Amino acid sequence: MVTTNVSASCGQSKRSLQLKVFRLLLVFAFASSYFFQIVDGQPDLGTCAVEGSNPLTPDPVTNACACRTGWTGPECSVCTASSACQAASDRDNEANSNNVLGTTRMSCERSLEVIEKTHGVCRVTTQAVSNFLQGQAFVTAQITAAGAMHFEFVKVTGERDVYASMFRCSGVGCTQVKDPKTNKIQTSCPAAQCNMTCEVGGPDESCTEFVASQIAQVGTKGPVTLTCNDEATAPANGAQCIVHENLLDFYFQGVELDDCHFGECAPAGARAHVAEGSVADFALRNESIFQESTYILAGFNGVLVLVVICLALALYYGLSEYYSLKSCEHMVAGLAPAHLEPVPTVLTFDQVGYTLKDRTILKGISGVAPAGEILAIMGPSGSGKSTLLDILSMKAKSGRVSGRIFVNGQPLKASFKQNIGFVAQHDMLLPTLTVMESLMFSGLLRLPQRLTMAEKTQQVLNVLHELQLVHIADSKIGNEVKRGISGGEKRRVSVGMELVTSPHALMLDEPTSGLDSYNADLLVQILMDLAQARKTAVVMVIHQPSATIFAKIDRLLLVCKGQTVFSGSGHDVQPYFASIGQPIPPACNAADYLIDLLFTHNMKKEEDLRLTLEAGRVAKEERGSVASKLEEGAMAPGAGAGADNPEEEDDAPRSLADVFAESPYASQTQREVEAQREPVPPLRQDSSSSTPRSRPFLLKKASSLRPLPPTQEEVKVEKEARVSWLLEVSVVSQRMFKDMLRKPTLVVTHLMACVYFGCLLGLLYFQIEMDGIAAVQNRMGIFMLESLFLAFTSVSALPLFWLERPLYIHERSNRYYGTLSYFVAKVFSDLIPLRVLPPFLMSLTSHYLVGLRGGMHFFTYSLVLVLMTSIAATLNLIIGMLTRSIMSGILIATICMIHLILLTTIFVNFDTMKVAFFRGLRYVSFFNYGYEALVVNELAGQHITNFNIPEGTVVLRSLGFHPDFLYFNTFMLFAYLMAALGTAYLVLCFCVKERR
Repeated sequence: MVTTNVSASCGQSKRSLQLKVFRLLLVFAFASSYFFQIVDGQPDLGTCAVEGSNPLTPDPVTNACACRTGWTGPECSVCTASSACQAASDRDNEANSNNVLGTTRMSCERSLEVIEKTHGVCRVTTQAVSNFLQGQAFVTAQITAAGAMHFEFVKVTGERDVYASMFRCSGVGCTQVKDPKTNKIQTSCPAAQCNMTCEVGGPDESCTEFVASQIAQVGTKGPVTLTCNDEATAPANGAQCIVHENLLDFYFQGVELDDCHFGECAPAGARAHVAEGSVADFALRNESIFQESTYILAGFNGVLVLVVICLALALYYGLSEYYSLKSCEHMVAGLAPAHLEPVPTVLTFDQVGYTLKDRTILKGISGVAPAGEILAIMGPSGSGKSTLLDILSMKAKSGRVSGRIFVNGQPLKASFKQNIGFVAQHDMLLPTLTVMESLMFSGLLRLPQRLTMAEKTQQVLNVLHELQLVHIADSKIGNEVKRGISGGEKRRVSVGMELVTSPHALMLDEPTSGLDSYNADLLVQILMDLAQARKTAVVMVIHQPSATIFAKIDRLLLVCKGQTVFSGSGHDVQPYFASIGQPIPPACNAADYLIDLLFTHNMKKEEDLRLTLEAGRVAKEERGSVASKLEEGAMAPGAGAGADNPEEEDDAPRSLADVFAESPYASQTQREVEAQREPVPPLRQDSSSSTPRSRPFLLKKASSLRPLPPTQEEVKVEKEARVSWLLEVSVVSQRMFKDMLRKPTLVVTHLMACVYFGCLLGLLYFQIEMDGIAAVQNRMGIFMLESLFLAFTSVSALPLFWLERPLYIHERSNRYYGTLSYFVAKVFSDLIPLRVLPPFLMSLTSHYLVGLRGGMHFFTYSLVLVLMTSIAATLNLIIGMLTRSIMSGILIATICMIHLILLTTIFVNFDTMKVAFFRGLRYVSFFNYGYEALVVNELAGQHITNFNIPEGTVVLRSLGFHPDFLYFNTFMLFAYLMAALGTAYLVLCFCVKERR
């Protein structure tokens, strides 16, 4: 028995992830069967006994076995110097009593080219092999000129670096070919036989009956080839080699060897005779796939941390001064910034009409909203008041719009939209913010970027003072659950968020609805004062104002069934209706009387028209058309059958709109309209040939209003007025974080639930050993439970946007921020506290309690859980954007998650499916990528005790997993997340819009 002390480096393997179930076993078998069979008469490995010409001497310091100078390898049979060969030859001659010492000059031929018999030693770089053997693996080889190749698979054991033999293989009929272009040498054997040399079932756990059965199959299914490059090209590091065999290639894609040294003692001048031919090129990696994946995943972690830090710095940069606005009690309202001086604005609209699905909503509405005055639009419900206000506010409409709109006599331009303030009928306020914070949010986003922070703050204070909100500046808005300010104060805050920008025109949709008489009167008085002080055109829709409010109205536009019933000064209302025989009683509220008059008149007109139809005064061919229009309520009063019959015109019922159209008040309104604008050709619904500057606005695809395009100068001014994208993201993110901190229930629940579940798993699977099939079963169960838990808890992302939808639509249409700014802020504020911290805490608790792999494996484990949670949350966010019902959204999200979980390798072995389409479903589910990454990260390369398959990679392959896909799966999770985020952004852009 021979023992050797050779320093054995335990370098990391190159392809740890691609180690399959039988690759380990077949590597051994192949390595044993094709390269290195120890010939009969050779000493066994394990002692320091020296026989023949294999010189070993004990190390004088460590007393370990070591080769004499000029020799290497476990058997010290590979020469490295010609002097060692000469000395060995002389010892042989002396031992044989031949007095011919030195007569034959010997040389060490360090090449795989065989003269008589060459010896070799290589280090196995497949990490799974070393893991399986629980020691660094080497192979020793002997190749003879007679065509025999023998190799033995050994490992380093013990503190003295003793080599223990594991497998021996041999092949006959082998041939060698050398490629003259690349100097690569390939040794090929048609077959080989292998057998175990270790004690099966003995103390060595890697020597099992299952391994022996697999080793016996190596070399029986096809040829074995050993391809090496020339050792002379890298004398320091040795040659690189690769072994191919059908079974080994199926599991390992070739067995890789490096640090290979070959040597043969031969008479000087002897040459090998090797046939020339073409040898396929090959290249070995310097590190294992698992190492490469680990470094790449570490890089991903670094990039994520860097992104989070950058976003945090952006938030701090954009809002460092915002945090200082804790209270405004010490602040005093003063002069507005010079950049926001009021601009007198007169808004004129002429013959405005609107048609939706062949139904006329508005028909020929004209009017003037002078600077410094309030124009009130009144009428019964469904008369088109809000529709007219939307058109004047430049809101996107679904139907066809006609008419002309002018601003200070000039056609309406797209750039004017930023100068319009629009107050919706319902307050769109965040209940957790204070009054001051709400107004500052509007000011930071909408005031020109050229203004300083002090100027923006001063503008907000001015608005607080004008709206009489200073005393509640630090009070929270509140909602139905947690009371805050009153309804009237909320309405004034909504108005203030628009007044912060000093708009040229202010539009309000029923601002007094839901308010008591005092707050309603106070609000209208404030609006009247603001209109006069700022010279702003104020247009508001009002339903049934009190007598006090009605008296404060400067101009009134009364509409019914989409037509003008009255338009003019508020003081002319009483004289006009008295002139048409409908005087307003002195003791009656004029507004109430007018609404009742319009309603009862409409009912009377419809009844008169029905009686006319029944009496047969309408032509038979027109009867069906008129009746259907009447039932749908789409026909304007007075537009009866006699409208087209001059002989019956006197008998047909006349509408109030017809009466007004013939009155001098209508002529006066038209003269005012003409006086406030320059001559512009009227717009036709189907006009498409007029130039942009010849019309005030046009319809695009008959669905949206498109004003005149702005000039280059106007575009430049508008761009300068907008705040930067970074500031938008910062302000919106800060508001979302502040809202989340003031409603911490969701965040705290997520954190506590994940920590609890992690502890629960840790207690159930406390410190499980890598022992037997239970080791695999328990770990796979843990990963599946974690995946399911995180998937279904991510459903909380669904209502987050669903609840904010009205607020987002309102603020987006009022140009608070861009879609991308909101989306980035939403993702950042949702992912960090809810999709990164909770799964990380769960992985932290479960990892150490269960006893999972440490080091970079822990970071990979945490990263995969975070990615899976983020993807699931993003998908739920998309569902929340697309659904209008929270209950249906939750149901859809649950069904989607179940389908995605079903398409996981643990439930379906896709490789066994007969239909190619169904095999491709594995690429649809992100659970498949994430779960496989978790399992591979934990089990690949792990040694399993007391199990027929002692290597984790082999188990993974047998279950249908891909041990070499850790990097691929993690990359696909990143790609999946980016695709989901991109889809969510597109849905937000094109599917979540204001449709009025």
